[in-house]
Amino acid sequence: MVVQAFESAFDEVIETVKKILDDHERRTLASELAFAEGSGTQNFEFALDGAGGALYQFSKYGAGVTVNCEAWIIDPDDVYDLAVSSSDGGGGSWNGLRVNQKIVFPLNTSIWKPTNFAVLVKARNSKNVGGKGVLNYSY
Repeated sequence: MVVQAFESAFDEVIETVKKILDDHERRTLASELAFAEGSGTQNFEFALDGAGGALYQFSKYGAGVTVNCEAWIIDPDDVYDLAVSSSDGGGGSWNGLRVNQKIVFPLNTSIWKPTNFAVLVKARNSKNVGGKGVLNYSY
């Protein structure tokens, strides 16, 4: 599902941050986080309801890292309106997207607390069906 794709990306962020802190105990936290780098791809599924919509919300700790995302829907063939948000900034909204049309956006996180995320998918014609997409991310 959508939530697992984004959560997997942020799980990788946290593992990278933990490794950096374990490997370099003498540096300050801020300078260490500047070296946190990684990337990956997550396939995801979503379920459109009877109105053609799907809303996914979750909270995840991101260690103050900004995750740069590229995402697109691969199925079903339709026109979509999408919105992605982060309580710490980033995301965006797009209207009239076609299948395989890529969107690019950052997701900011807090170093102090978990960040709340929301993903809203609205298909113009498809209803009560499952969909698929791809999320590429880097940080």
